[in-house]
Amino acid sequence: AENLNYFIHQVRKEFRCKDMVFVYGEVMPLSAERFTGRKAVRQGQINVSEAAKTSLSVKDAFLVEGDDLQMRKEDYKTPFPKDDVHLGTYGLLTLGERFADIILKNYKL
Repeated sequence: AENLNYFIHQVRKEFRCKDMVFVYGEVMPLSAERFTGRKAVRQGQINVSEAAKTSLSVKDAFLVEGDDLQMRKEDYKTPFPKDDVHLGTYGLLTLGERFADIILKNYKL
């Protein structure tokens, strides 16, 4: 959470846009033994979102849920049938639509 909080502030500083809407998606939709820090990372993502209202929350930072999205291993004729980490084509397209919805809903003129 601390790293994500810092990253958001640095991006805004770099682009000189302190009110930039920052939208990010949930990582690691599938649980696996090899992802020992999965729970902590996901909780950190939640804690940084504006909606969480924690000490690490960042104004205009929005977490987009993605656990229901299509994975790469489910892509039609995928060359990566064991990839249970990355989103597939339709998963990425849907995530992009969700990002756009959040941005349009929270864009400040």
